[in-house]
Amino acid sequence: MIRDKYVSDLKAAFANGLVVAVRPRPLGPTPFGGQDSVGAGSTWKDASGTREATIVMRRGANDRWEWEYTQDPGPRATAPP
Repeated sequence: MIRDKYVSDLKAAFANGLVVAVRPRPLGPTPFGGQDSVGAGSTWKDASGTREATIVMRRGANDRWEWEYTQDPGPRATAPP
């Protein structure tokens, strides 16, 4: 399953030093999210470089926010030597 592989790869990336900083404001609409979805900007840094992405969350059971998907706009910027 694609989700299982993504989660497995993400766990491995965090174990190898991935750091994700999420910007709490502004939250905004996303192109593929539904009415109850919002996106938050984020910066992903690891040994191979830095990239920007949008973390999309949806309102789940009991009005709790849950991860829906991560929208990655493109390739990483290369890390300086």
